[in-house]
Amino acid sequence: MQKIGKRSWAKAIGMAFLAVGIQSAAHAVDVEDRVEIHGYGHQGYLQTTDNTYLNTDTNGTWDYNALALLFTAKIDDKSKIWMQLYGNSEKMRLDWVFIDYQLTGNLTGRAGQIKMPLGLYNEIRDIKFLQLSMLQPMLYQEAAEIAHEAYSGVSIVYNRDFGGGNLSWDAYLGQGVDFEASATLKNRSLVGGRVTYKTPVDGLRFMASAYNNKKENTALAEKGALKTWVLSADYTNNNWDIKAEYANMDNDLEGESSNTYYAQAGYTLGEKWTPFVRYDYLTTDVAERTDPSYYQKTTVLGLNCKINDSIAVRLENHWNNGYALPVASGEVIAGAGKTDWNMFAAGISYIF
Repeated sequence: MQKIGKRSWAKAIGMAFLAVGIQSAAHAVDVEDRVEIHGYGHQGYLQTTDNTYLNTDTNGTWDYNALALLFTAKIDDKSKIWMQLYGNSEKMRLDWVFIDYQLTGNLTGRAGQIKMPLGLYNEIRDIKFLQLSMLQPMLYQEAAEIAHEAYSGVSIVYNRDFGGGNLSWDAYLGQGVDFEASATLKNRSLVGGRVTYKTPVDGLRFMASAYNNKKENTALAEKGALKTWVLSADYTNNNWDIKAEYANMDNDLEGESSNTYYAQAGYTLGEKWTPFVRYDYLTTDVAERTDPSYYQKTTVLGLNCKINDSIAVRLENHWNNGYALPVASGEVIAGAGKTDWNMFAAGISYIF
């Protein structure tokens, strides 16, 4: 269920509508009252001064784009089907599809292919409109291989008022989904959770996330696990948008550890202009953290402008020291990259 063609897209959409249609017929309710369609996307331009990353180099590229359609189908007052179709200039896929059921006023159960609840951005990592930057922090970039996108399985979400704020937790188990499937590296089992506390201070919240993803290299008959944890803090109020996260991953299968952290701040002027700054650090192999092939330090300075409630444009520059991500993505050979290099990003994002 990684890349899907037009026929599969049509079947997936049809399944969602069919489920609602059957229920609607039984209750004599029009399907239009139960199905909603939303979406989001972006079109960006990327260019680097050195190294190749995200399919761009000194020549630049306009291939940084995406479009997603989100379908929700209400079955009854307690249950709903969610489905997202995602595509860009290179691929199309069924991103996630699941059903949720309101077990009690505080407890919800879910089953299907679901975005992994990890940190601040993972569930919205593709929705550029909801982020300050065109390029998300390195923690969430695919080449870092720390924040996995989705899993197939079941989860429960519980929340309650606590200490003058709100406490919620997600617990899930199943099997990790690799959208770029490997012939020899297989996901076996996954268990994880996230705790979120929204404090009495308006806009301030803290999170702790973790997962254990067991994998197997079938070619070498070796088994191991990815053990990841993330600590997050977020304040969004009074025109401020401030975020900071720290993450660590131990890869038993490869015998490597990686960690990353960032701090980001933006301030909105005149209700639509938001200049922002971010400092980002990543090492893909702690044992080689002094080698620029395996570390990357990035300072980002940018400007976000919301044209209206649905459209935003961004301009930003990334000053990089080290080139861990170009090496991790396979676009630059270790030891052959330029240590100091810049990346320019600009684009438009939208939501509907």
